[in-house]
Amino acid sequence: MKISFYGHAATILSNQDGEPVIATDPWLVGSCYWRSWWLERPPTESQFSEFKRAKYIYVTHEHPDHFHFPSIRLIGKSPTYLFADQSHKTNFRFLKKHGFKAKEIQACQWTELDEDIKIMSIPNWNDDSCILILTPSAAIINMNDSRFSKRKLKKISALLDQVTLPRVLCQSYSPASFIFNFFHEEKRLTVVRKQRYIDMALDNCKFLRADFFVPFASQNIFLRDDSSWANDFKVTYSELKSNWSG
Repeated sequence: MKISFYGHAATILSNQDGEPVIATDPWLVGSCYWRSWWLERPPTESQFSEFKRAKYIYVTHEHPDHFHFPSIRLIGKSPTYLFADQSHKTNFRFLKKHGFKAKEIQACQWTELDEDIKIMSIPNWNDDSCILILTPSAAIINMNDSRFSKRKLKKISALLDQVTLPRVLCQSYSPASFIFNFFHEEKRLTVVRKQRYIDMALDNCKFLRADFFVPFASQNIFLRDDSSWANDFKVTYSELKSNWSG
């Protein structure tokens, strides 16, 4: 099997025959957040076509860098779009209303998608979700940009203890919030330093006993005139690499 990573937080898992079974969070074209966020590395046309062939597409949560309707509209109605069982169901209902195949999957229950692929959706308190993907050779923990409590991480780790597979953690490593929008005497405050976000990724790797870490859900740049300042606060891949101690 093969897992591929595209754009910002999009993945595709293909089976042993090379057929794409499940994709996640397809922001693949254009911008989001009012033309502020753009992709660092947009996928090629051939890579984009893989999403059209996927049987399933899982959406972790409703933020537009994860539920990106311009991308979904181009992917089309062939895949079944899967959603976590969360309190906010706006996008799930929106796709159903417009003729897409949309399905909620039960929380914390294994769902078989293919002969050798199972997934589990684990919702979080803030209407985000994590998705666990079991394959014959690895357990993939797609944490995207969600933040889970130590108690919830302990439950995830216990679930993975039931299978003896290498663990691949996919998680963000750069801030995407209003944390840098505070000022004092007309100077922007550095409330949280970059190393804190790297440490969070390191802590989760250690807590979940991950064998591999995939830098993830942080591949965006800020290009609008009134938001380009935020590029200075991003954790870059080179900074992640030079400060990685796991």
